[in-house]
Amino acid sequence: MIKIILGLEEKLQVLDNNIRWNSTWLMLYIACYYKTCWPRYAEDDPAFSHFVPTECEWEIVQEICRFLELFADVIEVINGSYYPTVNLFINELWKVKILLDENAIKYEKSHLRLMALEMQLKYDKYWRECDTLIALIAILLF
Repeated sequence: MIKIILGLEEKLQVLDNNIRWNSTWLMLYIACYYKTCWPRYAEDDPAFSHFVPTECEWEIVQEICRFLELFADVIEVINGSYYPTVNLFINELWKVKILLDENAIKYEKSHLRLMALEMQLKYDKYWRECDTLIALIAILLF
């Protein structure tokens, strides 16, 4: 009802999945989309007021959302189900590597730097084990 009053289109809220970066981005993106609804819900239900982010917290959420959007775009290309993605895989994987390497040192704010470093560690651990196989496949495909 509040969404209609505020003139917002309805979007399905997505829950976070800790192994999928794009689900975190989508969850935060939709939360930001409904930013104006949060205080209105708190007016209707005072218990909800404890969950309404402050303006400073919204800024952090929006920064994280902008950071993760880069990865969500890459994941969308790799996970494309209506077109072949094998030929795009290595390029997109390399984009993620570059983004992580650059962003792990770029951000001055600690929450973004820590997040980028943690993502970089997971990425490196995962791909270190199969980078030779991926390289061989890439050579055979081109």
